[in-house]
Amino acid sequence: MSKSLRVLQIIDTLNAGGAERMAVQIANGLVDKTGFSGLCCTREEGVLKDSLSHKVNYLFAKKNKIIDFSALKTVLRFCKKNEITILHAHSTSYIFAIQLKILKPSLKIVWHDHFGNSEFLEERNSFLPSLVSVFYSGIISVNKSLEAWAKHNLYCKKVECINNFYSKDKCNSANVVKLKGYDEKRIVALANLRPQKDHGFLLSSFALVVKEFPDWTLHLLGSYNESSDYFNSLKILITSSGLENNVFIYGSVICVQEVLKQADIGVLSSKSEGLPLALIEYGMAGLPVITTNVGQCKDVVDQDGLVINHGDVNNFAKAFKTLIKDIELRKQLANTYYIKINKHYTANISLTKICDFYITL
Repeated sequence: MSKSLRVLQIIDTLNAGGAERMAVQIANGLVDKTGFSGLCCTREEGVLKDSLSHKVNYLFAKKNKIIDFSALKTVLRFCKKNEITILHAHSTSYIFAIQLKILKPSLKIVWHDHFGNSEFLEERNSFLPSLVSVFYSGIISVNKSLEAWAKHNLYCKKVECINNFYSKDKCNSANVVKLKGYDEKRIVALANLRPQKDHGFLLSSFALVVKEFPDWTLHLLGSYNESSDYFNSLKILITSSGLENNVFIYGSVICVQEVLKQADIGVLSSKSEGLPLALIEYGMAGLPVITTNVGQCKDVVDQDGLVINHGDVNNFAKAFKTLIKDIELRKQLANTYYIKINKHYTANISLTKICDFYITL
């Protein structure tokens, strides 16, 4: 433990998402490793607020515009009262963190880059990130591609790749969603419903599976916007493919591990990723995994799951069929993958690296 470290995690929302979940898990994990661990949600609270440890000092800034002096004043007062020295800003919350630093220059900023479109980094606009990086004391990237991008494009050269990790949420059994469908015949996809996750590709593949295995069901866990074109396109695809009785949409869930343990296969169908927390969650839940070959997915899964090129509908469907037919293979992959995740993606490993990173700032 380093009592001298007094750190505030900053995140724009607490809706269910990878960056949001990591901000909460880091805040929870640092309680016993630092002198002070806090979390500031700048703009919108959400379901992940319930996952915060009661030992984490929490603040909701109620920010409602780009430069909100009332919110800044509230957080600065919080920083002064708690003698905070480091702002750990996740994803787009760096904007608010920089405003705080301008008003209180002694604060050090660590920007945590969770950018998910790692397959399209050449298209990422580096002008603003480069411009504001002069305010950073350090940058944490969730995969090697983002680490290389930061070192090449940003002025802050203190950059380190630190893995996402799993940390068990506190859970009330009354909050556990019960998955529909038959036991031992469920596939789960833990991903917010947005284009990057490409549920359309998943549904097209699963439609081929259902023709041969009509009792199997697919369960989509993740937040969605009912009025979005993406969500409506998925609903149309489900209907046109005759999957109304095989595909179920739940929205955001808490007690994620308890929900995943009701399933038999975990899937990720993204067209681009960083280091997806969903893959780590699947491993801890003891699920065999099928994933697209994007971002760090292959590095995480490797030989302990099935990795398929994105867009290859037939082979993605074939991967499902392989695991459905071979129960022993499912058990073998689930076991070796669980062991790997426990060895390389646990909280203590990554939190120690994060603390060591803080100390060098």
